[in-house]
Amino acid sequence: MTAMTDHAPKCRTRPRVRTVVEVHELPDMKSLRQWASAHHVTVEHLGSTWEKPGEVYGARDGVQVRVCRTSQDRLPPVSWESPLEHLPTT
Repeated sequence: MTAMTDHAPKCRTRPRVRTVVEVHELPDMKSLRQWASAHHVTVEHLGSTWEKPGEVYGARDGVQVRVCRTSQDRLPPVSWESPLEHLPTT
């Protein structure tokens, strides 16, 4: 027989929370906008696709995420140059 020692019971910390996200791909941007409107959330640009030229857009409501891939490319970022950088010399 083993001797029993007085140890306080181990307090259990909060259980680990697992984040579960429900992701669904919608067929087109119109469907994504309708879903976002019904859930009162905004559609955001998430990035570009690797397989073929295109963009990925998504909307999130809690753990629900809806995405769609489009074939259209985004416009390049606007490049602006200050006219003061290249003043004419006289």
